Amino acid sequence: AATGVGWLQANLSLTPFNSIVDPNPWGSSGDVRLVPDLNARFRTALTGSATPFDMVAGNIVELDGSPWVG
Repeated sequence: AATGVGWLQANLSLTPFNSIVDPNPWGSSGDVRLVPDLNARFRTALTGSATPFDMVAGNIVELDGSPWVG
């Protein structure tokens, strides 16, 4: 979890209609990482589900760990 998962900036351009917006400002540029920020974790059992809702927000970083400025 410390290194996160690979992610593509173009994912920000995906629409709910199974298409990519045009123009896509990021094009097919390189990879970035989505790294979990455990200080931004939210958990609640108030959903009524048998299992709690548990979410961790993440930071987008370059492959060298520096912040992605978009």
